[in-house]
Amino acid sequence: MMNGKKCEKIMILDSMMNNSLLDKLKGLDRDLWEKPVLLLLVKGFFKDEDWISYLSARIDKSELIEGFRKRLQRYFEVIEIVSAGPFDVAAVVNTEKIPNGEELSNLMDRIEEDVVSFLLSSKYLGKIKDQVDIFMAPFKSLVDFSIGHAFIRKADEDGIISALNIAFKDTSVRKSVKMSKLTEELLRILDRQDLETYFQPIVDLKDKRAVAYEALIRGPKGSMLRRPDILFKVAVINGLEIELDKLARRKHLERFKRCFFSGCSGSILLTVNLGPQTSLFVDEIDKDTRRYGIPPENVIWEISERAYIDDFSAFVRVVNHLSEKGYKVAVDDFGSGATSLKLTFSIRSDFIKIDRELISGIDKRADKQVFLYNIIRSFYNPSGIIIVEGVETDEELKTLIKIGYRYYQGFYFSKPSPEMPDMKEIEKKLSAVKTEGVKIFNSYYDF
Repeated sequence: MMNGKKCEKIMILDSMMNNSLLDKLKGLDRDLWEKPVLLLLVKGFFKDEDWISYLSARIDKSELIEGFRKRLQRYFEVIEIVSAGPFDVAAVVNTEKIPNGEELSNLMDRIEEDVVSFLLSSKYLGKIKDQVDIFMAPFKSLVDFSIGHAFIRKADEDGIISALNIAFKDTSVRKSVKMSKLTEELLRILDRQDLETYFQPIVDLKDKRAVAYEALIRGPKGSMLRRPDILFKVAVINGLEIELDKLARRKHLERFKRCFFSGCSGSILLTVNLGPQTSLFVDEIDKDTRRYGIPPENVIWEISERAYIDDFSAFVRVVNHLSEKGYKVAVDDFGSGATSLKLTFSIRSDFIKIDRELISGIDKRADKQVFLYNIIRSFYNPSGIIIVEGVETDEELKTLIKIGYRYYQGFYFSKPSPEMPDMKEIEKKLSAVKTEGVKIFNSYYDF
C-alpha cells in the first residue's frame, strides 16, 4: 500500500503536470537553504482542457520564463524560475525585506495582476489569438490564472512537497476569494439597481445620418464589474443572468423613454440585447416595452450567436413571436461561429450585425476582405440590413466601403456615451466620408 507522503508527492506533481519540478527545486544551491525561501506558483485554470495541447505547442517556454522573471524582479530578488507545466511557473525568491501578514497578501494581489496581464498580453498568449480571432476569441473565457505562495522552510523533499502543496492550494483559494468578492459586488449592484445605460449610434453612410442607437450596459463607476463582459460572466457563474438581463433591459427602456418623448431621438430605433434565457420571460419583454410607452416598431432585439441556446427551436419560436408583435430582430456577432448561419436562416431577421473580430485590421487582411465580400453578396436583401460593428480606423472604413457596406457602428463614428450622441457632430463626421462611385448595398431600404 502506498504511504501518505508518497501519495501526496504523486498528487502534487501530477497536478503541476511536470515530474521534474521537485528535482529541479531540490537541485538548487544548498547555500540557499540556510534560511526559508519564498515559493511562488502561477497556475492556469482552463475551462476547456482541449486547448492546452493546442496552445502549449505554440508558445515559447523560454519567453514565458523570461517574462515572468522580469515582472518578479520588480518585487523580489529572484533565485530561480522553473517551468511547472504548459502554462504554470514556479519561482523561488529571497525572503529578505518580504513583508508579513496582510502586507504580503496585498503584495501578492499586485504581483498576480502584473503577471496575469503579461500572460494574456500580445507578447505571450495574446499573440496566438491572432491565429483564431476570425471565428472566436477564446482566451478571456477559456483560461484564467492565479498565483499562490508558501515558504520552503526545509531543504529536504518533505519540506519542498509541503510548500508546493500549500502554494498550489493557495492558487485555488485566491481564485475562489476573487470570485466571492465579485459575487458580493454583483449582489449589491442588483439590489441597488446600480447600472448605467450607454448609447452608441448605428450610422448610414448613404444618407449621412444616424438610424439607431444600441443600448450598452455598464456597471457602477469604479466597480470591479464596470465592464459588461465581466459583469455578465459573474452573473452566469452565480445563476443570476436572468435577473441581470431583466434589470439591464428595463434600464435601457427607461433611459430611452426620456429621449423618445422629449423629441431628441426623432424616429430613431433602440437596439437591445436579449440573453439566452429569453424564452423564460418573453411575456415580460413585451410588457416592459409597453409599460414605458415605447412602440414595438421602435425596438430592435439583438440575439448574439455567442449566447448558448439550450433549446434552439424554442428560441426560434420566441423570436418569431416578437416579430409578430411588431418588434424588429437582429442577429448579433455574425461570423464568430457557425450558430449565426443557423440563426439567420431560422428566424425572421431584419438585421445582421457583422462581428467586430472580422473587422479589426481588415485593411491588412485579404482573407477577411474575401469573407466579407462574400457575406454581403450572399445575404444581400433590399428589405434587410447588414451592419458592420467595431470600425475604428480610417483604413478599415475605406476598405469596407469598397466592399460595399452601407451601415456601420464603432468608435470611428462615436464612442458609447451615457447621453445621446450629438447628431450634428455625427452628421459632420459622415459628410466627410467619400462614397461616390462605390456600389453600396442595401440602397433601397428606408428606416
